[in-house]
Amino acid sequence: MQENAKLILDSFLTYSGRNPIWFIYAAAFLYLLFTGGKTLRRIFVYPVLFLALTVFNPPVTGLILRVVGQETQFHRLFWTIPFAVTIGYAAVLFLCRIKKRVLKITVALVLTLLIAVVGIPVFFGGEDVPEFMPPENAAFTTDDIRQLSNIYHSEGIQTPKVLYDQALTLAYRCYDPDVTSFISRYFLRRYLILPLDEFLNEMPKNATARIMRVYYYGDHNVSPKVFRDALVAREIDYITVKNTSSMIEYLQGGPLTQVGTTDHYTVYAVNR
Repeated sequence: MQENAKLILDSFLTYSGRNPIWFIYAAAFLYLLFTGGKTLRRIFVYPVLFLALTVFNPPVTGLILRVVGQETQFHRLFWTIPFAVTIGYAAVLFLCRIKKRVLKITVALVLTLLIAVVGIPVFFGGEDVPEFMPPENAAFTTDDIRQLSNIYHSEGIQTPKVLYDQALTLAYRCYDPDVTSFISRYFLRRYLILPLDEFLNEMPKNATARIMRVYYYGDHNVSPKVFRDALVAREIDYITVKNTSSMIEYLQGGPLTQVGTTDHYTVYAVNR
């Protein structure tokens, strides 16, 4: 339990960046708790209390992690806390209850200045936040992913099944749900943390193991033809290889057909 409590605290510090605006959120939360009435408590208070008793409760956190894993991504659960909306609503409610106009304007300016000072100026970058980068295109994804989507759908396959690297496994599906990833995030978490010898001991000796051995572990002792047969057995339509990967040389002149390239990837078709 102590380990889970430490994980929750460390995840919160990672998410919050130790920003003092969370003290303002605590004040806004307490203000709505004691003065907001039933409706506002139902919207802003009770959901957060529910989270505190479930996902942010150390015993329950342990159960969640045993089921889904992803300890390094636990801080994302703090996204469910509506801290910005809570601060804004509490501030407006507080101002609306002030009768004197001059005092209301003064308090509004003070609150605005306070939020601006303690908040993180994301558009300016700095030590605490990454430099703000505008999107590469109107789809708010990378140009690589858009180009890959065009390649995957260029031959009219309705839902192509694709083998791609870990980064694309996590990012690509957010843009194009009409492509099926051969490897799931669960599979990546379950197996790719293992060294090759342990992986080979745990995995059944089947087509999936041969694909993983060549593509993810870079073991090119398996012949390109055996690799291609494994891809066919798993009904994979395309594989995507980084242009800097040793897989490019491994596949050179092999049984797969190159069908397209992007700035960072080369795509090969399997069923030819």
